[in-house]
Amino acid sequence: MLSHVLNNDPRVGYAHQTDLIGPAATGYTILSLINSMLSQYSSWTTTPLEQVTDATDASTLLLQSNWASALSSGKISDSETNGVVTVTNNSTSTVTYP
Repeated sequence: MLSHVLNNDPRVGYAHQTDLIGPAATGYTILSLINSMLSQYSSWTTTPLEQVTDATDASTLLLQSNWASALSSGKISDSETNGVVTVTNNSTSTVTYP
């Protein structure tokens, strides 16, 4: 679950209704898992998580697909050095984001 957040993976996750059931001593199973993930995320950053919708999911997946396509075709290249990200347009066409 945390890897989806850290990898900016907007695909929908799901849980079965029975995942909500847990022993009374430990509380709700899936809610405990989500709370643990949010606590770990919050210990690393103050950047809030955003609630996504079907439309924002689709938009993010399209942007990620376009980026991957531009990288694999050599239209753009990117690098990171000492925390500085550099994106280079290697083509004569205009590459826009978003």
